[in-house]
This record gives sequence, structure tokens and C-alpha cells, in this order.
Amino acid sequence: MNRKPNHCIRVCCWLFVGSMGIAANALVNVAQAQSVVGIWECRSLSPTPFGMCQGQTILKPNGTFSRLNRCGTLMAGDEGTYKAGEGYVHYDIKNCWPTEYHGKPMHCLKSETFYFQWVDANTVRGEGSECRRSR
Repeated sequence: MNRKPNHCIRVCCWLFVGSMGIAANALVNVAQAQSVVGIWECRSLSPTPFGMCQGQTILKPNGTFSRLNRCGTLMAGDEGTYKAGEGYVHYDIKNCWPTEYHGKPMHCLKSETFYFQWVDANTVRGEGSECRRSR
């Protein structure tokens, strides 16, 4: 008895099934990346220098955003435009606040990119935070 042909057929079938799963996941990720529009409630998964954080990010269909975050006693926000791709949202920041915190100047970033992975259709996780779409 020669088992190699059967073994080869099984391996080829598993490779095909596996590649179909990868292709399906890639299609789902692309579809989800195109649907980041909404109101996202976010929280940090570990402490920051300002304490634990929670906030809200609003991604509008017209490509604009606004974010408001509270970390300990610091309440901060920014707004501008964004672009979404597979596994990321890139923010071009036009305005931020506060400009001062405990008597020290605060500076805006000009841009920021958030890299993430989809947990499910309404949850993303990345860079020490988790966000859940509320609307």
C-alpha cells in the first residue's frame, strides 16, 4: 500500500481550504475597513502617564472626525480629517485642546495613525486601547 497519493490529496485540500479562509478574512477586513464610520467609545487597556483613559471618537461619512478623551483629570480633544484603510485610521489634526494643562503648554500632533485589528463588526483593538461602535 502506498499512502503518499492520499496524503498529498489531503494536504492539497487543507491548503486550498486554508487559502480560502485567508481570502475570506481579507475580504471581510476590507469591507470592515470601509465601514469605520460611526461613534466609537474607547478605553485604554493599561494606564497612561495621565491615568486610565476613556473617550469618544466620531468618524463622519464626509471624512471628518472629532475625538474627546479623559485620562485621569485631563480632558483633551481634537478634530480634523481622517482616511481609513485595511487595519488603520490616519488622522490629520486641524485643532486640539487644551492648549495648557496645570500651567504647562500642551502641543497638538499634526497627524496620527491608529493601527488596529477587528475583534468583531463593532469592536476594534490596537495600540493599548479597545473601541466599540455605539452607533
